[in-house]
Amino acid sequence: VSAEADAAGFPAAATALAGSGDYDGGSERFLVYSPQFGLSNQLVALRNAAGWASLLNRTLVVPHLVQGPPHAPRMRLSEHGAVFDVASAARRLAPALRVVEMRAFLLLGLTPARLVQLSTNTKFSSVSYDYLDAIRLSGWHQQADARPLSITLPDFGTGTIRRAFGGCAHHRVLAFASLFGAFDPKPLSRPPPDWLVPAAFGSQMEGLRFLDTRAVPSLLTPVKAVARIAADIAAEVQRSAGVGAAGGAAGGALACVHVRRGDFEGECRRYEDEARSGQARQWILSHYERGLSCWQSEAELELNMDVLAASGAADGQALAFYGSSDDPSIFGTAAFRRYKIHQLSGWAERIRVVGAGLGAAPAGRSGGDGAALVGGDHTGVPEGILQPVLDQLVCSLASHILLNVFSTFSQLVMGHIGVRRADRLGFVRSLTPAQQRALGVHLDFWRRQNPFDHGKLLGIGVAWDRARLQMVQTAGVVPETEAASLPVKF
Repeated sequence: VSAEADAAGFPAAATALAGSGDYDGGSERFLVYSPQFGLSNQLVALRNAAGWASLLNRTLVVPHLVQGPPHAPRMRLSEHGAVFDVASAARRLAPALRVVEMRAFLLLGLTPARLVQLSTNTKFSSVSYDYLDAIRLSGWHQQADARPLSITLPDFGTGTIRRAFGGCAHHRVLAFASLFGAFDPKPLSRPPPDWLVPAAFGSQMEGLRFLDTRAVPSLLTPVKAVARIAADIAAEVQRSAGVGAAGGAAGGALACVHVRRGDFEGECRRYEDEARSGQARQWILSHYERGLSCWQSEAELELNMDVLAASGAADGQALAFYGSSDDPSIFGTAAFRRYKIHQLSGWAERIRVVGAGLGAAPAGRSGGDGAALVGGDHTGVPEGILQPVLDQLVCSLASHILLNVFSTFSQLVMGHIGVRRADRLGFVRSLTPAQQRALGVHLDFWRRQNPFDHGKLLGIGVAWDRARLQMVQTAGVVPETEAASLPVKF
C-alpha cells in the first residue's frame, strides 16, 4: 500500500505489503482478483475490477467463470473468453485498458506477494480461496506469516482507491481476494473529474464513461455461438405464441419472468429485518418504500403475473412466456398454471452440444489441462456456467420483463440490454421510463401485496412510513402506473 495510504490511516497494511516482495524488474503491472459467489455476482465484480485496473493503470487479469458450492457440489471452471469475446475486447480497449485472461497470465510465472482482503459492506461476510488454490496461484491463507492482508478503506471512491494503492508500482501483481462491492461509482453516474483515459487521436475520455460504454460492454459481449443460441431460444419461444392468419409464425411478444427461491428466502428475511432496524442501507429502504418484493407469496406471484399479462394486453400483444429460476419447479405452481412458461431445460441437448464446443480446458501454472486442479475432465463450458448466462441473455431480449429487484440477476439482465446498445446506452443497472419507451421494453419488479386490499399490489394509496417502519395508507403517493417504471437504486 502506498505511502499516501500510510498517512491516511493504514500503517499496518502499508508496512506489511511494502515489505512483501519486490518486482521492479518488469514493466507490466497486473491486477488479479478472485471471482466469488454466483455467476451474476462474478460479472458485477468484473466491472469493479475493470474500474480498479483503469484507475491504477494496471493490466486486468480476467479470471475464469466459476461454478461451485453452494451452487454446485464441486468447483467447475470456464475461461471467460469461452463465453464472452475477450479477444476482441482486448484489441478494442487497448491502450485505455489492457486485458489478459488468467491462462496467459499464469504462463508468466508471476506470484503476488500477498493477497489483499478488503472489508466491504455487503451480505457476503466471507470469501473463498478455492479458486486461487485450484489454479495454484495461492497458499497465503495456509501460511501463518503470509495470510491475507485485511484492509478497511473509508469508501471505494476513485480518489480513495488511488491514494491507497496507487503507490504500489514496485509490485508487479496486486491481488485481491474479492472486488465484489468494492467500487462506488454507479454505472453512467456523474464522472469523477480526475479519472481520464486515452482516447482516439491523442484525446482523453472520462474514465467512468469509458468503463460503462466501452470496457464493460466489450467484456460482456458473448461469443457468436452463445449469442446465436440465445437468439434462437428467444425466437422459438416467441413463435409458440400462435400461428398467423396466413399460416405463418405469429411471433408473440417475448415476456421474461425471473423468480428467486432456495437460499434467497433467508436473504430476504435479513433484508426485511434490516429495513425495520432503523439503520438500513439506503438502497434497501428505497426498495421497500416503493413496495418492491424480495420473497413472493403464492398470492403475490399470481397478482404480479396478472399485471404482467395485462401489460401485454394493453399493448395489443400476445405474450410468450420464458421463465428463469433457481427452483424450476416454481413454474408448476398455481400462480403460473394459466401461462405456458418455457424454460431453458427445453433446449438442454442443444445447450450441451454448444457448451462442449466452446473454449478449452483451463490450464494451471503447471501448463496441464486443468483437470487435476479442480477434479474431473473439464472440456468446453460446463452447463452450470453456460445456463445462467443464457438465462440472462434470453431475458434481455424480451420486451416485457418481470425481475426481482434484490437479485444481481436483474442487474445483469438490464446490463445486457444496455450492452447490446452500447452506442446509445452502455452498461446500466436500471432503466428509466424514458429509456424503456425508447427501447420498446416494459420492465417491472415483483411487488408486494397491498395489506389494505389483498386483491391489489402496493401502489395507489399506500406508502412506506420511515418513522413507523411500516406501510401505511396515505394520499398523494406515486400512482401505480408510474411506480412500476421508476428507475431503481442499487
